[in-house]
Amino acid sequence: MEDPIHPAMTALTTPEEDEGLLRAILPPWQKNYTSDDYMEYTWHCPTAHVHVGRAMLASPRPGYQYPAWVWNALGGFPATIDPTVEAAARAIAGSLIDLMTDPQALAAAQAEFRERTGGGLGGKTWLAPLLPKDFHAPIHYRWPEYVSTPRGAEWWLPRGA
Repeated sequence: MEDPIHPAMTALTTPEEDEGLLRAILPPWQKNYTSDDYMEYTWHCPTAHVHVGRAMLASPRPGYQYPAWVWNALGGFPATIDPTVEAAARAIAGSLIDLMTDPQALAAAQAEFRERTGGGLGGKTWLAPLLPKDFHAPIHYRWPEYVSTPRGAEWWLPRGA
């Protein structure tokens, strides 16, 4: 194909259009998309929902659908995943600059947090992180050691790690 990337990857959509497209593939009872851990984290910190397209291949003929592994493989290929990470980084950086340069936007974000939590951290409607009281972060595990071998770069865990 002359251009193997799906045309949707170069189209800009509004947040409302994008949300509508996403909702169209979800059952009506499903509120969130993919993993739900972001829902807990976003309760505790300022958050913006950034939708950046993951590379998709154009169909070679009408009605053709690639196997799911193709889309997943594109997520590990720098030429197709790096531009999406960079686009998300630009959106996040722009939002931070907006908050640093627009006192009214920052005040509105802080007011929304105080309202939602009933006064901020520990407020009357504050929802603490959903961790067991006896939870301890698993920081005692060793990091792998990275080595170069005739087969290429690898990692391994030393004995007793």
